[in-house]
Amino acid sequence: MDLEKIVQETYAYGEKYLDQGNIVDYIPGLKDVDPKAYGLALIDEDGNFYEAGAIDTRYTIMSITKVFLYILALETYGLEELRKYVGLKPSSKAFNSLLDLQLEDNIPVNPYVNAGALTVSYLLYKKYGAKAIDKVLEKIRTLAENEEIDIDEEVVITSEHAGYANKAMIFSLQNKGPISKDVDVFDVLSVYNRACCIRVSTRDLAKLSFVLSNDGKNRNGVQLIDPDHARISRTLMATCGTYDYSGDFAVDVGLGAKSGVGGGIMTSTKAGLGLATYGPKLDSRGNSVVGIEMLKYISEKLNLSIY
Repeated sequence: MDLEKIVQETYAYGEKYLDQGNIVDYIPGLKDVDPKAYGLALIDEDGNFYEAGAIDTRYTIMSITKVFLYILALETYGLEELRKYVGLKPSSKAFNSLLDLQLEDNIPVNPYVNAGALTVSYLLYKKYGAKAIDKVLEKIRTLAENEEIDIDEEVVITSEHAGYANKAMIFSLQNKGPISKDVDVFDVLSVYNRACCIRVSTRDLAKLSFVLSNDGKNRNGVQLIDPDHARISRTLMATCGTYDYSGDFAVDVGLGAKSGVGGGIMTSTKAGLGLATYGPKLDSRGNSVVGIEMLKYISEKLNLSIY
C-alpha cells in the first residue's frame, strides 16, 4: 500500500473544508494563527514518517494534554485509587459542563472533561507540588522524543484570565470534594493551565500517537508507558476523547482520538500507526473541522476502524 500517496490524497481532500469552522475566541492567545494552515502526519509500524502540510507548525496542545496528565496519575496512584476521584464514563455534555458534576455527586465523569483533568491535576500537585508541571512536560518530551517542547507563556497568561468556567469548576470540586480544603486551588489551576499550554507540532503528536498505539513502546522499541496504561488511554480516547461527539466520531472515523482547541487531534490505532492532524478552525464542540474530515478519509482508505 502506498502510504505516501494516501497521505497526500488525504491532505488534498482536507482543503475543501478550510472555510468551515471558527478559530477559538475565548482564549486571546490562540487567535493569531493562520486559519488556512493544516496538515497530517502518519508513522507506519516500522517507524517511517509520511507527512503533508503544516506538520512543523507549533501550537498549544490544550486538551490533548489530558491524556498525559492521566497517564502520569496512573503511574503515580494506580487505576483503583484514581477511580475514587474520577470516573470512566462518557458524557453527553460539553467538556466544560458543570451539570455533570452536579449529577454525579461532584465526582467528574471522566479524566478528559475539564473537571476530571482539574481533579487529576490536583492529585499530581498533591504528590509533586510545584514540580508537577515539570513531570508532565518531561513525560511529553520523552514520549515525543523532543526535548525542545516547551510552554507558551503568552498563552498561559491569556488562558488564566479567560478560564472562568474552570475556576467555577475547581471551587465546586473543593467545596464538596474531591479537592481538599487545605490546597490553594490556583496552584492546581496553574498546573492544568500550563500543561494545556505546552507547544507541540503535528509530528510530535504523531509520535505520541505511535507510543499509545504500540502498547507504550516508541519507534526504537523502548517501553515508555506500561502496556495497560496505554490500553486504558486508548479506551478512554475512544469513549471520551472528542467529548459529546465521541459516539459520532466512533461511527464516522472508528479510532480512539483526543482533540484540543489548539487545533490538534491525536489518534490511537490498533494497526500500530501513529496518526495526528492539525487545523485551527473548530466545530461547535471544539474539534478541528479539517482534522476530523481528514481522519474520516484516511481511516476509510486504510481500513483503520477498530469497530
